[in-house]
Amino acid sequence: MQHLLSWLACLCCVSASWAQAPSAWTEAASDQVYGLDDFLVNGKPYTTLHSGAKGEPFLITADWMEGTVFIHEHAFANCQLRFDLEKQVLVLLQNYPDGRSIPVELSPHLIDSFDVGGLHFLRADHAGLTGFLPGFAEPLYRGNFQVYRTYSKHFLANYQASTPRGSFSKAELRYALHNADGSWAYFSSVKALFRQFPQHKKAIRKAIRDENIPLSEARAADLSPLLTLCDAPVSTP
Repeated sequence: MQHLLSWLACLCCVSASWAQAPSAWTEAASDQVYGLDDFLVNGKPYTTLHSGAKGEPFLITADWMEGTVFIHEHAFANCQLRFDLEKQVLVLLQNYPDGRSIPVELSPHLIDSFDVGGLHFLRADHAGLTGFLPGFAEPLYRGNFQVYRTYSKHFLANYQASTPRGSFSKAELRYALHNADGSWAYFSSVKALFRQFPQHKKAIRKAIRDENIPLSEARAADLSPLLTLCDAPVSTP
């Protein structure tokens, strides 16, 4: 989407003066036309780290998915996106008037959040999570504690006849619990996460059974009410 890349170019050019003159920044971002090549300003043509490897490094599918990118409270909808889980970068399919279509690796430092594949991701360091979560994270719950889910893939150097150039792992999910005291805990499964709340064990099991929630495939909308239960005061007889 040319408009999105123009905004990103503008952000790079005027970020130093934005805090002093937000109205001027908005006007420039909306109206000014830059002659600089978009790739030189805000990104570069995308390439995978392991070309020819079996499988793909992307979230859900290697196909382009329609999504929305959020930058400084502005939403850029109807973008064709891929989320590279190995590099933790968002890739935009940029279509040019001359018929070219080029995958562009967007600078993660300029993206606040994005929606793709029915999931919402925020930039971890933008949410104050620097040093705790890599790249982008899916927020699952925010209350007296916070829960995030991360997605990653790794290159497997399993060189053999069926994978002469190696392969990519399946998506690996991790759950991060940010406690009220500022401490962090990490879990490889949502079941392990829920085991941190033994006082709500019966209520959680009942909700999972009543709502028929498949934990291994649960989405944020499924997990949020369960985590709300975990955050509730323990009733006393």
